[in-house]
Amino acid sequence: MTTPTRQRRKINPHALQALRARERLTQARLAGLAGVDHTTVSRLERGERYTLPVEVIDRFAEALKVPATALYAAD
Repeated sequence: MTTPTRQRRKINPHALQALRARERLTQARLAGLAGVDHTTVSRLERGERYTLPVEVIDRFAEALKVPATALYAAD
């Protein structure tokens, strides 16, 4: 039996940064709400990291009050 692969999606760094600023959240606060380390948010916004599990993107979206698709990068 194989374990299911966690689906990952690319994040649009500009959208993440703009939506975070709109909600007046610090990187650390957004990270806390999403259950990730603050360096993850920093790396995503700088474009040093591009993909995340869909579950994490969903938590970002909830904290930012947007649908998850608002954070997806164009393929």
